[in-house]
Amino acid sequence: MEDTSIRISYEREFKMDEVERKYPYDYFMQGLFHQDIENFYTEREIETAKKQVEIESYMLQNGMLHGQEKEIVNYNIQKIAENVVPWWEETDAWKLSELLEKNNLFI
Repeated sequence: MEDTSIRISYEREFKMDEVERKYPYDYFMQGLFHQDIENFYTEREIETAKKQVEIESYMLQNGMLHGQEKEIVNYNIQKIAENVVPWWEETDAWKLSELLEKNNLFI
């Protein structure tokens, strides 16, 4: 998970830099494309979190986890139920995505 997160972070930064190279003095266009990139990666991370917690819950139900692993999975399940991506710090991603969607910031 950590390697994927780092790779996605570098990919996001690369796309941001690419936009800045393409529109060096057009800050309006940079802002629009940066927002689109952020929205895309936010949605991607939300979907990844949901899938990961779903897999973890199946592992928990089938007795494949022990000790501290159970506690971590229970915590992750609880955070997903609260609409928070477990490995984000105090971020309510679903409310953020709803706000962005309500303001038509998704393409």
